[in-house]
Amino acid sequence: HTCVAVIWYSDDGGETFKKGAELPGACEAGLQEMSDGRLLILANDGSARDKGPCPGDTLAHAFSTTGGATFSEWKCDPALINADSQAGLLVVNGTIVVSNPGVNPVTCPPCSLNMRVHASSDGGEHFGLVQEFASGGKVWTGAGNNGTAGGYSSLTTLAGTTALGLAWETSGPGSTCVGSRCRVVFSTFGLPE
Repeated sequence: HTCVAVIWYSDDGGETFKKGAELPGACEAGLQEMSDGRLLILANDGSARDKGPCPGDTLAHAFSTTGGATFSEWKCDPALINADSQAGLLVVNGTIVVSNPGVNPVTCPPCSLNMRVHASSDGGEHFGLVQEFASGGKVWTGAGNNGTAGGYSSLTTLAGTTALGLAWETSGPGSTCVGSRCRVVFSTFGLPE
């Protein structure tokens, strides 16, 4: 299947909206505003395998200088694995932070169970690993389903601190619950100086 992300934007504080860019191949997308006013979109390809914006198993990201009416060409960084799961996206003081499972469960079962956080301080040109979180849960390796213990994730700032928060789906402890959607864990971490 092919996904299409559609951007809707408002110039009047949300009174009315205009249809902006349509981005074929973009599934489960996240959108953030950069400190310079550009918009950043991050998306997976919905299991398209080489039919999405990035070859192989890589998340795609692009920028808009027109408030979402148009976007740049997709950028692909091999550090950002397309795990067929909604990735968390946050921009903090100009640094782009992305959370997603460490492997693609379709092409590599049963591999890493962990959730990873990457960051880019150069405007999305390169992403480096910040931290890897282990769930301690059991991986479900059944055919046709998510074989990784990391699932969807969301990132947030934490008031009164420089730490960031990560809410992420994972498997349960022991064998009571298997698969990536058994429980949600909240982890905290900091960005490198």
